[in-house]
Amino acid sequence: MTQVKFDFGRLSESGVTSLANAKVSIAPTSRFVNGGRIVMPDAYEVTLDENGTATATVPPTDGTYAYVVRMATGTAYELVRYVTVPDSTQAVNFADLPDVDPSTLAPLVQSGPVLAVAYANSLAEAKTLSAQLANTVIMYPDSDEPGA
Repeated sequence: MTQVKFDFGRLSESGVTSLANAKVSIAPTSRFVNGGRIVMPDAYEVTLDENGTATATVPPTDGTYAYVVRMATGTAYELVRYVTVPDSTQAVNFADLPDVDPSTLAPLVQSGPVLAVAYANSLAEAKTLSAQLANTVIMYPDSDEPGA
């Protein structure tokens, strides 16, 4: 079982304040088996304390389901996330859990491309691009290489 730590706040005139007493609903996206027991996709709720925090204990996901987490349904700060949960002996922050597509359970890319690729016409051009684009894979035709 993994502990998931929730910590929510909202903007106020003094900066960020805690989001006290809000309800967080957690439900698996489908049935799954845990230790021989079939677990139904029924939600349960945790209530954030006066500091806007709460901890929930859930089985880690195994690639056959995810969790849908809903908070403050019908309010200005409504949140719905589909996430996977690792098998961890240490508590994990809800904010750090990876989002997944609810229909495929494939991870969603949150910031930037998964792989940046640039194309060069020669080895010399590839070397120049490589010096300029440190986090990019440079593709070029191999016929330009010595001995090809």
